[in-house]
Amino acid sequence: MRLKLGYSQGILEGIALEKYDLVVSNATLLRNMSLTNAFLALQNPYYLENITNFQAKVDTLITAGKEKDLGACTDAYSLTVGSCINCHKLFRLEQFRQNQGK
Repeated sequence: MRLKLGYSQGILEGIALEKYDLVVSNATLLRNMSLTNAFLALQNPYYLENITNFQAKVDTLITAGKEKDLGACTDAYSLTVGSCINCHKLFRLEQFRQNQGK
């Protein structure tokens, strides 16, 4: 989680300072982390749907960074963060429910 936060901070710094190389490199690292996530092994269809949605949003962010489009980067970053929050809320609730049954 700390790595994800660091990459997110790097993306935000890149947007704020218009350093698009930071946007692209940190977004790429963030996306690559999602490819090795342990949750993928569980094959949960809801998680797979959420991770696919997240990856598409990060891909949009990477493209915007490569195009040096500040507005598109800002919009894509916002959508990416929203995707993270929604997924975390869903799976934290699921973990809570599972733990209550024990």
